[in-house]
Amino acid sequence: WGLNNKNDVDIDAPQAWGITQGAPIIVAVIDSGIDFRNQDLASKVWVNTAEVSGNRRDDDRDGYVDDVYGWNFVNNTGNVQDDNGHGSHVSGIIGAAGNNSYGVVGVNWNARIMPLKFLDATGSGSTDDWWRAVGSAAWVHLDATGSPADHADLVPPESGPALDRH
Repeated sequence: WGLNNKNDVDIDAPQAWGITQGAPIIVAVIDSGIDFRNQDLASKVWVNTAEVSGNRRDDDRDGYVDDVYGWNFVNNTGNVQDDNGHGSHVSGIIGAAGNNSYGVVGVNWNARIMPLKFLDATGSGSTDDWWRAVGSAAWVHLDATGSPADHADLVPPESGPALDRH
């Protein structure tokens, strides 16, 4: 498929991995969440170390209570478990664990995935929730580095019937 295929219509991932397996970066995946039961993804999820799990307080003062592993903008909770599958698929392409003899491998073996859930179980979501997720990712970057992001690639959600416009 897209990482390496016999028709060479791919990104030549094995050749790149011979040089590097990727930088230790945080990638915000604004989608349907992440499946914590997936062995290739469970160890790759970003952890908000400024937040204390389960104490019902906003320890890092970002406006989200108990956002230890990201945020669910559909239900306004810290539960980012994927109930659709698409977010886990995207997360796997980006950063699934490599060389573990299980499942698949991501492009960047050293990436941490910050799941920001704006799509529900049916794959529907609002533009407002998408923008709130973008803002949340930017807040984390500002908080982590103390300065504005020097680079961000934003891919806006596709228009269509699954995405209502507010």
